[in-house]
This record gives sequence, C-alpha cells and structure tokens, in this order.
Amino acid sequence: MRAQYPPLPAGAQAKPVATRPSAIVNKDAVARVQAQQAAMKAKAAQPVGMSPGDMQSLGEGLGDALRTFKQAVSDVRNSVDPELRTIQAEMDSAQKEFQQSIEAAKESPALHEEPPKQT
Repeated sequence: MRAQYPPLPAGAQAKPVATRPSAIVNKDAVARVQAQQAAMKAKAAQPVGMSPGDMQSLGEGLGDALRTFKQAVSDVRNSVDPELRTIQAEMDSAQKEFQQSIEAAKESPALHEEPPKQT
C-alpha cells in the first residue's frame, strides 16, 4: 500500500509556470553585428575581379605612399648631406696635412750618426 498525502489547498495547486528572465540585450550592438554580417555576405557575393573604383583607390593609395616616401628620403638627405660635406672637408684637410708631413720628411737631410765605438 502506498501512503496517501492529504490534498493540497486549491490555491497551492495552481503553480505559475516559471518564466526565464529575458537576457539583457544591447539592441544597437545586435544591429551593428547584423549589418557587418550582411556586408560580409554582400562582399563575398561580389565577383572576384577588381572593379575600376578599386583600381582607382589602389592607385591613389600607392601614389600617396610613394609621395610620402620621397618626401622622407628628401628630408633625410637634406639633414645628412651638410654633415657629410663637413666630414669630407675634414678628411681632405687631414690628407693634405699628412701629404705635407711626408714631403717634409723626405726633404729633411738625413742625419748620419756614427755608431758608438766599441772598446
């Protein structure tokens, strides 16, 4: 035999169905992600070749990069060239002094010293 429990009161039997609390959703973030996904799908659906607009923007980007590079090279050259000229002038001056000292050494009379006498 099974044990029998007394019946519950009428108000206690009707349990409300527990609903799960809804998650807090940032609707702006969801819309942004959906827009990004749609853009990626649209981009994937485009033909593989490059459009004329793509070629033009690529050319403009390359032109800007080349212009910036040339300007940087020019700036470096303008800052280094004066220093190189100074160094070259100092080297030329030192070379002339060296040559003059060699010439002076060649022109000086040779000193003949007598060897010490041995006893």
